Amino acid sequence: MFFLPSGMRGDPPLIEAAQKTFGARCVVCRLGSSPAADREALGAEFVAGIAADRRRAERARGVELSEGEIAAWERSKGWAVDLRSQLEANGYTFDPTRVRIQALGEDWCGCAATYPIHMGRAWGLAEPIQRRFDLINPDCSPLLLKAALVEQNIAMPHGVRLFVFRSAEGRFLAQYWEGLHALYDKPRVAVVRFPPATARLTDVHGRTRDDGVGGELTLGVGCGGHTPYGASLVQSETGVSLPEFRKALVAATIRDR
Repeated sequence: MFFLPSGMRGDPPLIEAAQKTFGARCVVCRLGSSPAADREALGAEFVAGIAADRRRAERARGVELSEGEIAAWERSKGWAVDLRSQLEANGYTFDPTRVRIQALGEDWCGCAATYPIHMGRAWGLAEPIQRRFDLINPDCSPLLLKAALVEQNIAMPHGVRLFVFRSAEGRFLAQYWEGLHALYDKPRVAVVRFPPATARLTDVHGRTRDDGVGGELTLGVGCGGHTPYGASLVQSETGVSLPEFRKALVAATIRDR
């Protein structure tokens, strides 16, 4: 059990319960909210690695990186280093080719998106950290708060994961999310070819786009709220069946933005 404290008053009882349940297999992140203090704790090699990651990202992506995106990667990588080192100090192995991790907490398009997506890459996991909609609060979206899960973590090319929901009105919704992503990885889109008059883009409040229903739609593959790359929401039209909607989604082309 890897525990990332939020600094809120609910942390102590949760941590205590986790430590009682998991014992030495539960490790709590020791890093705080000060980047300078965290860099000092992690050491010069870590700081040099982050600088190298930034240079690599600038070469690979050819765009100016936002400071928020850089900070999200540094925080994720630092947490990954601290948690793994604690686990191994307690005598447990960590084989990134075999380990399977699930994320839970707060919230679907914010912290519980950005950090699992980045931390899995920092750990070098073979499989993305599994983000389960039924274990994560989706309060970033009034539309998703009222939605029911249909299918999750459908594997797509390049480690992307597809999620399908049913809205309170009975229409189907879908999002694509990155599985493993580092600062130096290019963000992606999913190009989906829907049959005519079957689907359209919508925002998190359920306000639909009127510039095209069906046909070819380009959806942003989400990378978390601490990056500039959100996950688009696509909604089926009334009467569209799940098999029809899903068939178009899984046939999407995943490419760089």
